Amino acid sequence: DRAMAEKKNAEKSKAGFEVTIVFGNGPADSADANVPYKTFLLKPNRKQKLIRIGRQKNLDLPFSNPNVSNKHAELLILPGSSSKGTSPSVSLKDISSNGTAMKSMGARWARVQKDAQTPVESGAIFALPCKIKLKDGQSAKDVRSTFAVYFGEKPPAGGWKPPTIPVEELSELAALPAPGDAPKPAAVTKDEEEETPVATNQVKTTAKVAAEKEKELTVFEKGKAEDSAKEKKDKKEKKDKKEKKHKEGKEKKEKKDKKDKKEKKEKKEKKEK
Repeated sequence: DRAMAEKKNAEKSKAGFEVTIVFGNGPADSADANVPYKTFLLKPNRKQKLIRIGRQKNLDLPFSNPNVSNKHAELLILPGSSSKGTSPSVSLKDISSNGTAMKSMGARWARVQKDAQTPVESGAIFALPCKIKLKDGQSAKDVRSTFAVYFGEKPPAGGWKPPTIPVEELSELAALPAPGDAPKPAAVTKDEEEETPVATNQVKTTAKVAAEKEKELTVFEKGKAEDSAKEKKDKKEKKDKKEKKHKEGKEKKEKKDKKDKKEKKEKKEKKEK
């Protein structure tokens, strides 16, 4: 039940980087309605943690919504590095047919670029799928699954609030670009900018944070490649050293066998005389 799910998630709150996924409570949300949220822990000294999202029941975040792809998206958690000056971060990669939409704090809905790691801010809300063709009698507010991602912050008083898509934002989702286009905030008119300067500044801040997190991902991938190259070099050196030692041992044995054979021959000849 709900209490058991919350107790289980609380037990995970130990050392490491914690990411909490809060499910929406609509008709197309989590496959298990009794689980309001799930907490994932990236333990110390672990290089990364992958959270798989989709319709398959064996995934980390399963959705029963038939509009969600079997394997829809992946959340990647990276630990950061104190030596490289990077903080822990989260990113999402869309691998679906109909896309994934994301809404960061203070920003508008944007389509996540397919097959690319998109930086995620704490508090970001996701809608699955992005594009959908409504059938007769279907309502746009009932066909998408939603979840929110939180990290680096404590649960608010009263617990995590399930994410929702306000009716006025459904047309915004419907107007998002086709698959393959990079996520971009919807254009803000001059009147809107004058009326909501705070929201405009938040959009700019979101873009800046996204750029910084993308840089962190690049640094991580570079570090990973360097570690791999060093590992290959160490393996080669170890192999060469082993082969050299084996060769030296073989030569030493051959030399000893030759010497013993010679001494044995000389001893035999001396005895015959």
